Amino acid sequence: MMDQKERVQAIASVSTDTIPAEFIRPESEQPGLTTYGGQALQVPVIDFSDLHEEILVGSIVDASCKWGMFQIVNHEIPVEVIRKLQQVGKEFFELPQEEKEAYAKPVGSKSVEGYGTKLQKEVEGKKGWVDHLFHKIWPPHTINYQFWPKNPPSYREANEEYTKHLHGVVEKLLRALSLGLGLQGEELKVAVGGNELVYLMKINYYPPCPRPDLALGVVAHSDMCAITILVPNEVQGLQAFQDGHWYDVKYIPNALIIHIGDQIEESNIESKTLHKPKSIKALSHRINMDVGAVLRVVKGIGSELENMDRANAVVQPPPYNSTSISTALFVAALLNDTNAFSSLSTSIATAAGVNVDANILSNGKYKSVLHRSTLNKEDTRISWPVFLEPPSEFEVGPHPKLISEENPPKYKLKKYSDYVYCKLNKIPQ
Repeated sequence: MMDQKERVQAIASVSTDTIPAEFIRPESEQPGLTTYGGQALQVPVIDFSDLHEEILVGSIVDASCKWGMFQIVNHEIPVEVIRKLQQVGKEFFELPQEEKEAYAKPVGSKSVEGYGTKLQKEVEGKKGWVDHLFHKIWPPHTINYQFWPKNPPSYREANEEYTKHLHGVVEKLLRALSLGLGLQGEELKVAVGGNELVYLMKINYYPPCPRPDLALGVVAHSDMCAITILVPNEVQGLQAFQDGHWYDVKYIPNALIIHIGDQIEESNIESKTLHKPKSIKALSHRINMDVGAVLRVVKGIGSELENMDRANAVVQPPPYNSTSISTALFVAALLNDTNAFSSLSTSIATAAGVNVDANILSNGKYKSVLHRSTLNKEDTRISWPVFLEPPSEFEVGPHPKLISEENPPKYKLKKYSDYVYCKLNKIPQ
């Protein structure tokens, strides 16, 4: 068992102006130096109650391709259910240290379950400013109640109630991501474990840190699982890496933060087509562009782009500014029109002089998000991610329907447990 004095919560209780050297990150990682200070990009926020499935799918696909992360609101998990989950988790970490240690991860255990501090191999002896508690919450036969706190007494009830409501979110997310890859609605779920898909709860506890400019709670990483569904508290701390910068992920009360994990990225390398809308109206709604502009794109805006005024490419209103040029490419990809896409790309390069990142528009590969956790000098940050994981012996690899001679598999089949072991121990794979 780890010495109680090594728990970050204990270290934080005696740290006033400084922190131990092992928590000070290299300058290239220090949030005080690396957090973007300008106008921040915002992680997409998606209304999960949208009744138009093609619109919802399009929003999720776009966010998963570009960010690998998004927030969902109106997800139908009651506010009170989330509040109780947060309350019992907070109360556990406020227990006397000796009582928390009763749930410590057993020495030599190959599982991550239990109360702990160290999770993965430390690079150059550097540590994260965080304690945690892991335990499985689904399926029932995988649950080990040894790691579920008995105090507070309502801990089990609060976690079971949250799990009950979480199922609907999981099913809807997996269906949308599957449809977005051109698969049937249930195929992605089957590919990551089906009804044996494991829900692994983690509570991250980040105590106040005297030098939040120098330390990190959790270092930059992508999640090993298929999808992460995260409940944060109100203290800012999650950051996502996008376009070469670290951006704060804005806290939205009662929203769930969704991360695309490694298994989704690796098992679904490239879709045959992007999910196609059923109507021009649905398409225009998806990409926030009026129907007339979309019709002009669909009918062939390429020739008009070739003749447009280069100097005015960025400032004129749709459909001739840089935003609508991106839209034109997106429409061509959505309609699976290779010739139109090629023509539009050439037009942009030769006539418009506008720098457009067309990579996410030309394929349906989802992005496993690189993210990290920063700290607060005054307040404790807590988060409740649930990792949706394949069973440990389940083999994960490229989906058979998404590979071909033109798009060969880039990853080998591998048992999920082997993948996890290699990643936690920094072993190339």
